[in-house]
Amino acid sequence: MCDTSMLEEKAMVQFLNRFTDYPFLVKWKDHEDRVGHGNPMFAVDIRETIPVKKLMDSTSLALGEAYMKGKLEVEGSLYEALDHFLGQMDRFSVNRLHLRKLLYPSNSRKNQKMEVSSHYDIGNDFYRLLIEEYTQSGRTFVISTHIIDEASDIFHLFLYNIMLSFPFLFFLLVYIVM
Repeated sequence: MCDTSMLEEKAMVQFLNRFTDYPFLVKWKDHEDRVGHGNPMFAVDIRETIPVKKLMDSTSLALGEAYMKGKLEVEGSLYEALDHFLGQMDRFSVNRLHLRKLLYPSNSRKNQKMEVSSHYDIGNDFYRLLIEEYTQSGRTFVISTHIIDEASDIFHLFLYNIMLSFPFLFFLLVYIVM
């Protein structure tokens, strides 16, 4: 492993050590790190390191974004993992200036058009997949697993956009649903 990735891993584990109320494992490709003392309640399988700068800008957004993009997986109960982290929100980092740009984007005509297009494009892509499958199957509504996988990816992108727009609302919703 190169020195840079080892430093990134160490920095990330050091950052995660602020969440020690309940122990958990951080799993890397070739080793594990324990956060907290005692038997781990769950494990976070890191597939790609999250830059500490992103964790410092917005812990909830960085972790949620990494989860949505498949850069981290939770082994064990997702509910317990969310409960663990959300129960320690006072330890989250929030760069209010950075979040202000996300929560209050520019009102320019160009930015508004881009925002609206982004949301409608995701919905259109989702329904286009279903309609194509419907018409290709001779009007028998049979959906292949491939279409479901693609639709799932689009739905995750939709949730990701909601998370970017309203990160705390998104995590509150996930917490309530779980």
